[in-house]
Formats: sequence, C-alpha cells, structure tokens
Amino acid sequence: MVYLVVLSFIFQNFLDAAFLRKRLNSDNNWRNSTKKLEKNESKRYDRKEEILEE
Repeated sequence: MVYLVVLSFIFQNFLDAAFLRKRLNSDNNWRNSTKKLEKNESKRYDRKEEILEE
C-alpha cells in the first residue's frame, strides 16, 4: 500500500513537471513570435517614413 502512495506521488510530480515544461515552452514561443512581429512592424514603419521623406 505504501508503494502505491509513493508511486502515485512520483507520477504526479512527473506530470506536473511535464505540464510546467510545456507551458514554459509555449511562453517562450509566444515571446519569440511577438518579438518577430515587433521587428517586422518596425521595419514596415521605417519603410513608410522613407517613402514619406521622398
């Protein structure tokens, strides 16, 4: 009986770790994608300014 409690505790910890890792990766992917969007938007804005200056 004690073995089942220990095994369930270990299994639950692995599930929690996997969930946190997945969430961390999705947060990093989201952060990277927003950085790319900001970079692209700033390039577009710079091009618009160049066209307006001409």
